[in-house]
Amino acid sequence: KGGGHRQGRGHAFTAGTMRGERQLKRDYDAIHYIQRQLSGFEDKKMVFAMTKAFNKMCAAEEPDGCLSTTVELFIALKYLGYKPRICYGLVVPPSGYEFYHAWLELDGKIVDIAIYGNAKFSPFSTFDVRFPIVMGSYEANEQGMEYRPFTFDEDWRDALISKVQGMPVVEYCDKSPKRILWKFACDLLDMSPLKANVDALRDTVKDDVI
Repeated sequence: KGGGHRQGRGHAFTAGTMRGERQLKRDYDAIHYIQRQLSGFEDKKMVFAMTKAFNKMCAAEEPDGCLSTTVELFIALKYLGYKPRICYGLVVPPSGYEFYHAWLELDGKIVDIAIYGNAKFSPFSTFDVRFPIVMGSYEANEQGMEYRPFTFDEDWRDALISKVQGMPVVEYCDKSPKRILWKFACDLLDMSPLKANVDALRDTVKDDVI
């Protein structure tokens, strides 16, 4: 275990983050899966945010955006009135090659959009998934992934996620290139990244840390 692949999974701001959306590539089966998993909420804005996060990741072919995607969704969902939690730790796919990863927890369930990008777009991936994980169970999820929140081992200090552990969410977004994570969070909410809107998002997460 370990190696560049494992450490890279926690990268805060990758090339894909800055590329933005290229010609949009949609996986409609995955989009429909996301919509089905969220049908119980009956919240179009929430479904839009999740679907938008997935589409942006696919358009950028983002392989290492687990933390940035998690933070963007955290901000959007909290703004919409939900109580998500940022989680990170070891994830073990069916291949057995464990790695450090970040995801959201909502109502005790896993929300992991970025795992799809890890599997599909990373040249180092040792596993595949059919869909992202949305409202998945820790005990058993459709992709067979084992999530171990806040579980670390001897090489945690070398993982990129560890470098921002405990950092305020506002600081993390402010340190993104051109503060682009605020714009991305606005995108998930279908809002223009005007100062007033960004200030509202900042206020929403002013007391939260990674």
